[in-house]
Amino acid sequence: MGIFRREVETRENTLANFERMFIDIQMAVSNGNDDVLDAECTQEMFDYFMQCKADNIRNRVKNVIENITIENAFTADSFYDEDMDQDFHSVHFQFNMSDYYVDLTGNIVDGSQESVFIEETWVFTRVPGHNVWLLASIEA
Repeated sequence: MGIFRREVETRENTLANFERMFIDIQMAVSNGNDDVLDAECTQEMFDYFMQCKADNIRNRVKNVIENITIENAFTADSFYDEDMDQDFHSVHFQFNMSDYYVDLTGNIVDGSQESVFIEETWVFTRVPGHNVWLLASIEA
């Protein structure tokens, strides 16, 4: 039992799908689209994003994410966890984006509208044999 390094069956367009999900989730965070987050994230990640949203509301700020450009994306790891009976696929993203917070009047209170280069690894999971991947974690 445990983690097995084996080829996780994916379709040819899987990386393109992960890139689409990356953009969709970033935009959903910025636009407050809970339906997209619910559809494309595990319960743990959805709860995390909802806590961030609640914190922003309490602090009277809005997180603005824009000008996302993926410079590079590649598979960092792919494995099956027998104990969890789930496939995992890690994608390392190198991207540029603007990420800042505005107050109720639209004034920037944190961050900058300047685009910055960021690298993150996003881990996606699914039940083996299914093609529905969900965001499971983000590693900065």
